[in-house]
Amino acid sequence: MKRALVVGGGIAGPVAAMALQRAGIDVRVFEAHLYRPDVEVGSWLTIAVNALDALDAIGARHTVTDNGFPTPFNQLISGAGTPLRTFHIGRALADGTLSHTVKRCRFSRALNAEAASRGIDIAYDKRIVSAASLPSGEVVARFADGSDAVGDLLVGCDGLRSIVRSTIDPDAPPPRFVDMVNFGGYTQPADAPESTKSAVGTWHMRYGRHAFFGHLTDPIGGVVWFANIPGEEVSADVCATKTDQAWREYLIELFRGDTGPAAELVAVSELEVVGDNVFDHPSTPRWHTDNMVVIGDAAHAPSSISGQGAGMAIEDAVVLAQCVRDAADLNDALVAYDDIRRARVERMVNQVARGISNRLPGRLAYGTFPHLSFRRHPRDGTTPDSPIQKSVRDVLLRLAYRFLITDTTVRWSYEHHIDWSASVLPTNPN
Repeated sequence: MKRALVVGGGIAGPVAAMALQRAGIDVRVFEAHLYRPDVEVGSWLTIAVNALDALDAIGARHTVTDNGFPTPFNQLISGAGTPLRTFHIGRALADGTLSHTVKRCRFSRALNAEAASRGIDIAYDKRIVSAASLPSGEVVARFADGSDAVGDLLVGCDGLRSIVRSTIDPDAPPPRFVDMVNFGGYTQPADAPESTKSAVGTWHMRYGRHAFFGHLTDPIGGVVWFANIPGEEVSADVCATKTDQAWREYLIELFRGDTGPAAELVAVSELEVVGDNVFDHPSTPRWHTDNMVVIGDAAHAPSSISGQGAGMAIEDAVVLAQCVRDAADLNDALVAYDDIRRARVERMVNQVARGISNRLPGRLAYGTFPHLSFRRHPRDGTTPDSPIQKSVRDVLLRLAYRFLITDTTVRWSYEHHIDWSASVLPTNPN
């Protein structure tokens, strides 16, 4: 195999391109959107140490560390303001590098710039509409502008609604809404409340009465924040017509009366994410054909509350390139990639989905169990939680974080090393 086509230029795509190039493959990347280097849009990501380790395997860790800042801890806090547990976001790498938080668009631009600096061709405004295997054994990708490209391997990094996935497996289950809607924003340093200016680099995550709120102070004193709100999907029409001020008022009312700075931060923030419905993608039965393969969210997607969507995609990209490098032929490489990656990524998706990780406290807090149903919409006229209800909820949360969710139970996700120099295939004893 000599030529690979990579569809998607977000995070998985440029990482896959650089890894495949390192494995000796000529690579072209096709990104659906226009290149917009000056536009600051979207959410923030915490790139954990396992993803930094994978980037280090291809010499690209600096794309995170040059554009983000160290974020070593998550501190979980009850609705009453009681600390529940402080987690390490993985142990530091051998040279002391810690998990980092970075704005998604800056990270993606840095990855694309790094790939381009290595001589990889990246074509923008190239939205894939179909793909097909050719009689020659090659694969063709066709784009919305009428153009096409031919290669020996097509790598689908085209996200939750992947065209490549539906080509490989037309019967694959669709993404699944997880009854959660995300919001996010940024508060400028001059507007940040005094209470947020300590403990730079620690995520403070709080179970409010109606929603989960996290905030993080950056090195210049600004505050990154997000809100996970249990509920129904927000329609496209609502997102298109509702103003930022209307969303802001909704969030302020939602957090009114909670401990912590949520309402105060929202009131003075720039909204960066509004009404973002949260999906996961538990399993795609087929990840590949003879000459097409999907990685990252196109193959599997833990919901955003896992904090590992980007990390799993980055690991996928590097391992795929190792398999292509080491296997005797392309089919063997793709089979090996599936064998190596499937158990780890599906464990991540399923663990989050069934509530063994950080969704279990969320279920306790927001009423999955009928006798603990304390969630009320602030405008529905219901009475607030009683002191007894609040106490029971907080006790259960403390027990969950003491016995069920600890640094030990989440360690497997962070302590994952990729050695680029090692073969990923079993050694033949003969």
